Amino acid sequence: MNSKRKGLHIAAYSLILLFALLLLSHMGRVGVYTEKGLGVILHKVIPSVFPYLVLSGLLYRTGLAQRLGRLFGRPFRKIFRLPMAAFPAVLLGVLCGFPVGAKCAVEMYMQGFCTKKEAERIAAFTNFCGPPFILGAVGVGIFSNIGLGWLIFLCQTAVSLLFGFFYRRPKKGEVKERGTLVAGKIPSCSFKDFSSAIADATVQMVKIAGFVLFFAVTVGLMTEPFGAFFAKHTLWEGFLIGIFEISSGISAIQEGALGAFLSCTLIVGFSGVSVFMQVSSLMRDAGLSMKGYLLAHLICPPVSALLACLFAGLLGIF
Repeated sequence: MNSKRKGLHIAAYSLILLFALLLLSHMGRVGVYTEKGLGVILHKVIPSVFPYLVLSGLLYRTGLAQRLGRLFGRPFRKIFRLPMAAFPAVLLGVLCGFPVGAKCAVEMYMQGFCTKKEAERIAAFTNFCGPPFILGAVGVGIFSNIGLGWLIFLCQTAVSLLFGFFYRRPKKGEVKERGTLVAGKIPSCSFKDFSSAIADATVQMVKIAGFVLFFAVTVGLMTEPFGAFFAKHTLWEGFLIGIFEISSGISAIQEGALGAFLSCTLIVGFSGVSVFMQVSSLMRDAGLSMKGYLLAHLICPPVSALLACLFAGLLGIF
């Protein structure tokens, strides 16, 4: 066993032992954080994710995505050098947020609408936070100003699309060849497509709920010893929690000043380790790499945060 692999094993074992220690030392609080996590899943995660997982499956299984791509995707293909059938994937990814963009990319790849590299590119820049969460939880919930939510969403969307424009643009000949190949592969629509789309979305929803619940409990137990400090520093609490789980992190922030605005924008852009693992479970099942996704979520959040703060300053909001 080489030193690098040995180091990874030691780190993994240490995290497992830490998790076991947290569970054993705070047994009475596990139920409290589990209940909170289930509340987040029932009232926030399922309504904002499950219907769109079903929709993404239906779009690509029935061939509707490719037909829509033929109608609206020509400018899109020239800008992003992706198959026209990717147009609905990018649109749904921007409007619905994670992990719908990844689900669409996986569906495209599995149905033969794009290459492996194209699917990885699509997943990289279409898996940021969607407008319902940004406008509601951040704009209204934290700042009581939906305009700030729109500012964060528009800056995030602009930066992510720019990333998609510059990230690994293939040669023109490759896109034309692939576009011609995909153009003739429109599947027929059947009742089986509806039932399989719902069944697959349900399986993915259970996986996503599991990740959310795990991180809700883990982060809650990790922050338990620092309750007195975080009571006076909710900004730090929210930022640190947001690194792991976005919903809990945003909910913990109570200060509505520029620092909170910057923290919220960074948290929303990075999306947290929980979302990373949700997307990873989708991508891994299809044999797709997460390198592009990770690169996008390291580059785009600080750029969009600085851009949002700049516009907020120019508009005299802070």
